[in-house]
Amino acid sequence: MNNLYNIEQILVDNPASPVFVVLSDVYYKQGYYKEAFNICKKGLKEDPNNQLAQYILAKLYLIYNQEKKAEKILKKLIQNNPYHLNATILLIEILIVLDRSKTTINRHVVCANSLFPNHKTISRYLRLYDGCADFDQNKKTQTFKMVKKTKKIKKKSKYHSHLATKTLYNLFLKQKKYFKALEVLMIMQEDSQYKEFATTEIEKLNEIIKKES
Repeated sequence: MNNLYNIEQILVDNPASPVFVVLSDVYYKQGYYKEAFNICKKGLKEDPNNQLAQYILAKLYLIYNQEKKAEKILKKLIQNNPYHLNATILLIEILIVLDRSKTTINRHVVCANSLFPNHKTISRYLRLYDGCADFDQNKKTQTFKMVKKTKKIKKKSKYHSHLATKTLYNLFLKQKKYFKALEVLMIMQEDSQYKEFATTEIEKLNEIIKKES
């Protein structure tokens, strides 16, 4: 607590201090989203190219269900720093949540895979989205072809098993989109790697839904 107070005091004495990003991150992790948002926004006015602050602000916009603003920030961040792994993965997740075209998602996934080959999460997206779009000669129409297996899965759920990740679950949870979060957990439960985690979270989430219904 003393360290936090010291950081707060530094920022009071010097609003332009780069410690704003540290304080904003601490507030974000502690769930003080309003405070984190205000500090991050003010700090970015002084240091608009601070990439960590941009990433934190994008996550904060997600808390307030402003996915499009988060998308815009992350695209700019990645344009300036293509090797920002966390921003890259989060952007892909947001593109999926916003239901962007498979062509758009494909482009970002393929680019991410070229920069981070064999990364587990990106590889999952690559298996689902690589080569999923066909273009005609006139480029006026786009026909998307998914494998039959994927079509069958989509009838059961909006989210393919490759998309059912902790990141996507946490995103829906923070946005209080509980039924979407529950749907993701149910898919994760079928994977032995996430079964225990998903089962525990389903119980917690059901309690939250009961309290708020």
